Amino acid sequence: MDVNRITRELLISNNYVSLPTIGSFVQRYEPARLKADGKTFTAPKQVIIFDTSRTFNDEAIELYLCEKLGISPSKAAELLKNFIDTAKEQLSNSQEVFFENVGTLKKDNEGTIIFTPVPEEELSASTFGLGDIEATPTKNIPTIPKKPEATTIKSTKRLSKKKVAFGVLGLLAAIAVLAVVLIPELHFWEKPAKRNPIASSNASVDTTTIVESAIDSTLSDTLELNPMEKSIDSQTQKKQALLYEEPKPQDNRAYYVIAGSFISLDNAKNLQAILLQKGFKTEVIESNGKYRVSMAKFSNKERATEELIRLHQLNPKDSYWILGQ
Repeated sequence: MDVNRITRELLISNNYVSLPTIGSFVQRYEPARLKADGKTFTAPKQVIIFDTSRTFNDEAIELYLCEKLGISPSKAAELLKNFIDTAKEQLSNSQEVFFENVGTLKKDNEGTIIFTPVPEEELSASTFGLGDIEATPTKNIPTIPKKPEATTIKSTKRLSKKKVAFGVLGLLAAIAVLAVVLIPELHFWEKPAKRNPIASSNASVDTTTIVESAIDSTLSDTLELNPMEKSIDSQTQKKQALLYEEPKPQDNRAYYVIAGSFISLDNAKNLQAILLQKGFKTEVIESNGKYRVSMAKFSNKERATEELIRLHQLNPKDSYWILGQ
């Protein structure tokens, strides 16, 4: 499989495709913009450049060859090395290295690699199939006020009759309620008091019993809580119930912000060296047969997520993700 032909296909799913020791193709997104005339918007598009400073192997080509051809990583690395050696020889002889639907690489007189992209009409899906759009000013359309609906004399008479009927019914209901409230014999909700035959037969009343009952009632009143204290205690209990939280289980896992994943330890160490020069505390983690390069390590997943968002804001085109162990 020719690497010249698969580069464009790789750029569909990757923002970077590296040619080890030469440089990397970088794909960038340009949003729609307003032209100088103030009336036309350019279509959004993808722009491809060549970065000669990004020379480490990100293994994008090797992984693609392993997946598409079903070959081993060592065989894919051999195919890529042969292509790189041929491309270097062509560049040193001032020859062009062509990449289908991407562009050409060539060295100038000073030995600098120059990338010439193909015309936009040949660059597959460069503008997502969209063209420039000319904006047209909108016109203010006057609104026609709606005419009020005419009411007939018959509908007015019907409404007045209904109002009178409801008024009479309401008056009768009010009179019935007052009669029930004002006449004691109609108080159906009150139970008749039962007379104690023993108490009625005794003409004299024991004053000692009355005094003892009064003292007992006074003591019982003093032992009860103040209504205000009851209310405060009830509110406190409600707040405690609302603020109660189950004890959270301790998270003993480590969370790493990953900058790259490689099948070769040497490639992982190359990226680690670059990140160390930029001031990151990096380490190489071996997981599932791959070597992951970590930019930062946290014991809290939320803190790791905050760092991931911060790195994406600083470098929107780079791909970072979190590995939990």
